[in-house]
Amino acid sequence: YVKKEANLRGVYVPMKLNVVEDEKKAEKLIPIIAETANTQNKVNKADFFANRGFHRRIEQLSNVLTAPALAGNQYGTKWFYERARGAYDTKLISFKTSTAKKNQFLLTHPKKQKITKTDLAKYYNSINRKPYSVSKGAQNNFVEFANNMDMIWRRNQDFVNEDFYKSIVCGGIIFKSLEKLVSSSPWYQNAFRANIVTYSIAYFFERISTKTSDSFDFDVPL
Repeated sequence: YVKKEANLRGVYVPMKLNVVEDEKKAEKLIPIIAETANTQNKVNKADFFANRGFHRRIEQLSNVLTAPALAGNQYGTKWFYERARGAYDTKLISFKTSTAKKNQFLLTHPKKQKITKTDLAKYYNSINRKPYSVSKGAQNNFVEFANNMDMIWRRNQDFVNEDFYKSIVCGGIIFKSLEKLVSSSPWYQNAFRANIVTYSIAYFFERISTKTSDSFDFDVPL
């Protein structure tokens, strides 16, 4: 039963408003405020880093870089970087009044090409030979990765460029492909797949790094 007409004059909704005018201070304060204000709800560690300059730059790059058309398609696709948790699904919901626009978005942004913040950390640390960090779990690995990126970002923001993002996407393609290969292998016992994959990738790049004449070419179209 729903009462159609209710007197809400005596109803008050409390609201906490924090105003931080300095953008640099906001990057540090907003995650702290969010963490202390949401102790009653589950908030992943990665969520506190969404507004950092590094992740905003990655999101910008993901919006402009287009992968080449594959399998005879007439269009290229993009790798969607989900800076804020749930952003991909929120984007789909925004097309609820237009099925055509939603379908077009799915064609150019297939769900299998969504990269979350924890995915980003996993791919980066795997190709940069830090499988021990990846093996600590998604959230712990991300925090180590994010803190490392913050230090580099403060010294030089130019390192987050098209080549950097392409290398992450390449790392993701390698990681996902190897996951399928491991899962279909007769020796696989349905355990520790993520560990097997990240250590295999790290070993591969370690072997390349020991040969001064060899390198992995990330400088290709997505």
